[in-house]
Amino acid sequence: MLTGSLEGDYNPLSESQSYPAKPKGMSGEERKRLKAEGLLFQEPKSLVALAAGVGRDWPDARGVFASEDRHFAAWVNDEEHVTLVSSRKDGDLKAAFASICAAEKSLGLALQQDGYSFARCDRLGYITGMPERLGTGLSISVTLRLPLMAAGASLLQLVAEHGLKVVGFGRGGIVEVASKATLGVSEADLVSQTAAACTRLLEAEG
Repeated sequence: MLTGSLEGDYNPLSESQSYPAKPKGMSGEERKRLKAEGLLFQEPKSLVALAAGVGRDWPDARGVFASEDRHFAAWVNDEEHVTLVSSRKDGDLKAAFASICAAEKSLGLALQQDGYSFARCDRLGYITGMPERLGTGLSISVTLRLPLMAAGASLLQLVAEHGLKVVGFGRGGIVEVASKATLGVSEADLVSQTAAACTRLLEAEG
């Protein structure tokens, strides 16, 4: 179903017994590798997620598909039925978006063959399990080095003025920012706007 650079392997979560090919789930070594690469999702802890049934029957019927080059992954039955993840260290948002588009197209065709489709509303866009993703269902996060801004008091305001939000901090002025909009914008425009906003932040950093 997934070919070329998207080819890879599916690993059910540890102790999952719902995938006959790997009845005990992924190995400890694979689990450590996926976690180190940021490609492993965790059991839900929040009361909201638990009340919504996100953790029901954990860890059965859940797992991670990862491409051989680790640029692409699909999370199965995390907070959504399927979450497509594209991660790149070179900052190429267009290449990451292209991977997501190719995977979505392949999965969409596979669903159609079985008489199914992604849940989508003509007015609102994709219907998601988590309300904050309603619309494009797309969230873009970028890691930037902004030591001067990070040391100041106006970082959150500056990032917000560029249509983004801060979602994490690291040593040496590392700041992780993410897109906020999901409604009223196309997926392609969201990628372009996020890339432009990150460029402006880097220019402002000097």
